Amino acid sequence: MARARSTRLTASSFEVVTIASTNQDYFRALDNEKNWNLLDVVGRIAEQHETTHSAVSLAWLLARPQTSSTLSVKLTSEDLKELDEASRPDWDYPWDVIRESETNEAKLLT
Repeated sequence: MARARSTRLTASSFEVVTIASTNQDYFRALDNEKNWNLLDVVGRIAEQHETTHSAVSLAWLLARPQTSSTLSVKLTSEDLKELDEASRPDWDYPWDVIRESETNEAKLLT
């Protein structure tokens, strides 16, 4: 006969439940069409370059002007454009300002 185990709630067990619940909410928020589309784009580019999703993702990050290093995968400007478009946030400010500064389309307020 199985023995019932008593459970005692403590402050730390409450924190674990809260953290688990928060993580589930976070991951649910990431499960959307935009992110699945980005994964498809990364996968398609990985196939074209005969490499992995990870290598494409690293090459994409390293191609950004803020990052410097070398990697064996060289993405084309079309690859970069497609990845940037697929990952572009839906938010306006501050992403519109950042995008404009990256494309030299920034407007000065006078």
